[in-house]
Amino acid sequence: MKRFPVAVIGGAWSGERVISLRSAQGAAAALKERGWAVDAIDLWPDQGAPKPATPRAFSAVRLSTLLPRLRRRPGTVALLALHGPGGEDGRLQGMLDLGGVRYTGSGAMASGLAMDKALAKQLMAAAGVPVPGGQSLRKGAKPRAVKFPVVVKPLSQGSALGVTIARDRAGLAKGLALAWKLDAVALVEDFIDGRELTVGVLGEKALPVVEILPQHAFYDFHSKYAPGGSKHLCPAPLPAAVAGRAQDAALRAHRCLGCRGYSRVDVMLDKRGRCWVLEVNTLPGLTGVSLLPDAARAAGISYGELLEAMLAESFKEPAWPSTKA
Repeated sequence: MKRFPVAVIGGAWSGERVISLRSAQGAAAALKERGWAVDAIDLWPDQGAPKPATPRAFSAVRLSTLLPRLRRRPGTVALLALHGPGGEDGRLQGMLDLGGVRYTGSGAMASGLAMDKALAKQLMAAAGVPVPGGQSLRKGAKPRAVKFPVVVKPLSQGSALGVTIARDRAGLAKGLALAWKLDAVALVEDFIDGRELTVGVLGEKALPVVEILPQHAFYDFHSKYAPGGSKHLCPAPLPAAVAGRAQDAALRAHRCLGCRGYSRVDVMLDKRGRCWVLEVNTLPGLTGVSLLPDAARAAGISYGELLEAMLAESFKEPAWPSTKA
């Protein structure tokens, strides 16, 4: 693969900043080891200093100076290791589109759709992708009839931030209060009792299915990122037909939202063998305990090869809109 300058961008200021920095550190180190010219960037807002601090070998770059920095080296491609609002929801992608900078992952529209969990579910349901039922509630709204247990989550957060399982009215009230601290809208979703799966998508293919065995009651923040917080079985111990259904559901969800390059789709397998898509992650984690790299390894793709495949995918569709006269 022809080498070009790569800007690995992580950090930013969402609740997932610490995880984004870990993703960015892993990606930057792996690409440098493979001979790429890497500019490691910790994205900062124009005012204030986010925590934790910028890692060694990274440069803190204010949002308003990002485009000029990326344009300093013609042909630079941004490898986005950002997670959460501001970096994963389409706003930064739109800025890069307008600035004529290529980047990894989905475009602005698909990123925004995937981050809005309620809207994404509506689109997937309309396309025939099986999704759990639920309702979205603006802050202070009263829920309609609820059959417990239910999952309560903020509309536009990742890494299971603010997610709870409510088993009664008191639990629902607490879950809504927590979700509304992080977002103006909360999603109350039918609880699917079953096995937690996730399916990575790379290019036009689904990677091997991963089964997640969390340490806690569900795959919460601790289970996702703490050492020993969960066990990943990859490939998942599933009959070939069931694994195929999970992969098919993931591919349909990815395509339905217009995702590009790669994603990771969370799926629940219920006790009747039915697959339910929970959400699509357009910039999945790239840390040492992340699921997409695990799935890639099961397919014979090393971590460095995965990153290079992500970069290659950024060239398959032109940046939009064109800034050339």
